Amino acid sequence: MPFIKCAVCDCWKHPKECKSLSSPTYAWFHHHLQSKGKIFNRDDLFYCKSCTNALYIIKKDLINIASPVSSESSPSDLMNVDEVDDRLTLDNILFRK
Repeated sequence: MPFIKCAVCDCWKHPKECKSLSSPTYAWFHHHLQSKGKIFNRDDLFYCKSCTNALYIIKKDLINIASPVSSESSPSDLMNVDEVDDRLTLDNILFRK
């Protein structure tokens, strides 16, 4: 059997050690490769099992780049806390001003 090149580490691996990246689930990785100027056939994209962690680190980094969290945000901004809350809750009963 011919060896397959890993799209993440560029090493040649045995087909039993590789998984396909051709699914639309991996569209984020396809866009990542295109942004790096790589030309590829989506049906020929594979990653080796040893690169699974590296693949998802790339995904996490891409998500962080797309939607960075501002360090100046307050916790209430991040949690979308409504300032006016008239519901009958334990917090509203105990801490009512």
